[in-house]
Amino acid sequence: MSPGDDPGDVDRYNQDLTRYVESQSVEGITLVPAAPVAATPDAELTNLTSQVVRARALGWISNDAIARSVRAKLESARGALSRRQFEIAQNMLSTLRRDVAAQSGLTTEAVALVNVNIQYVLQLAAKR
Repeated sequence: MSPGDDPGDVDRYNQDLTRYVESQSVEGITLVPAAPVAATPDAELTNLTSQVVRARALGWISNDAIARSVRAKLESARGALSRRQFEIAQNMLSTLRRDVAAQSGLTTEAVALVNVNIQYVLQLAAKR
């Protein structure tokens, strides 16, 4: 409903906009990698997948479709690693890093979370 002739419409829309902006702001929470027992690419990807779920719950990822897509790509890369297809996994993860950086609907915290963890996974995978 767009503002009409009612003088109260502008005030109502400004209040709605203010409430919306406040509801989209996240403060005071930082997600950090939980150190698995053994630092392996598989364990790190599993941990990152669970952190993506948490990031969605915090509103760092704006909708379920984006979160599902990121999780699916992480699982695909994890599967490639388990089949010892390191180059394929590396390509998948590098592409995911670029996609996440370019994706609207993710806060800078979500982008950093995925980016840093993927960098670490790629370092671990290179050592194998």
